[in-house]
Amino acid sequence: METFFNETTCFIYLAAAFVLIVAEAFIPSLGTLSILAAVFAAGAVTSGFYADTTLGFVVLGVVIVVFPLLVVALFRNLDRLPVGKRLIPPEPEVPRMRELEELRTLEGKEGVSLTPLMPSGIVKVAGKRIDALTEGEFIERNTAVRVVRVEGTRVFVRKKE
Repeated sequence: METFFNETTCFIYLAAAFVLIVAEAFIPSLGTLSILAAVFAAGAVTSGFYADTTLGFVVLGVVIVVFPLLVVALFRNLDRLPVGKRLIPPEPEVPRMRELEELRTLEGKEGVSLTPLMPSGIVKVAGKRIDALTEGEFIERNTAVRVVRVEGTRVFVRKKE
């Protein structure tokens, strides 16, 4: 009489564990599929040892070495997978170089404050609404201002004298 634990059972369990680990990367199951994969992997190792000691050690080696590598590879590439694109928020947009260059061209130009600057607010310079900062002083709304410097995306203004 043939036992339930044989080579075929071992490979079926090993394949099921592999499929479940891959499925975990595509189907968010909060670890349920990973737990099932671990159960199938344990069943594959057990079946392997019941069938043949050498097969048991080979399957144990596959489970110890290949499966962790598979998990690491899947989760390193999670941002490229469909489920990863839904789980991981997109990178925030950074100002483009052209926009930074445009801000630098405003240095020395004059404008008017559209909101009170205490110390930040909105000014209109060269026909554009721009978030601006003062160097600590309060500037009232509708006050003439001059752009004194631009540091990255921060535009510093002073009252026009």
